[in-house]
Amino acid sequence: AGGLQWPASTPGEAEVKRLLARAGIEAAAEAVLGSAEEAVAFAEGIGYPVVLKLASADIQHKSEIGGVLLGVSDADAVRAGFQLLLRRAAEKAPQARLDGVLVARQLQGGVECFMGIQRDPLFGPVALFGLGGIFVEVLQDVVFRRCPFEVDEA
Repeated sequence: AGGLQWPASTPGEAEVKRLLARAGIEAAAEAVLGSAEEAVAFAEGIGYPVVLKLASADIQHKSEIGGVLLGVSDADAVRAGFQLLLRRAAEKAPQARLDGVLVARQLQGGVECFMGIQRDPLFGPVALFGLGGIFVEVLQDVVFRRCPFEVDEA
């Protein structure tokens, strides 16, 4: 309702989540950080375990290059994971612009889903929704809707 103004270029994950939060869709506590020590301080503040993920709009499928670390359980693991992700980005996606490393509270239980918006050349903005994680590719159980649509359609 009221409509969000979508950026002209593809935003990074953190920016997308800020836009979604303005629309009332919350996500786990997270921050994009530029150093291992900042990442440790943030992780200590939100509690373990955490997820570490490369923060780059240029890397769409982060897990394919080893850009996601799950179950990071203490400060030493955050430091090591931070450096590992930076090395992987340099080796496997050297052209990518990095914003840092996203540190997020790892949630337990529930069902992981994904949401997305893409600009179709014929239909304009199209929303996508489906099961998240590896199931996006494996099951391909995805729903597409032309934007805008009403709450009952969602």
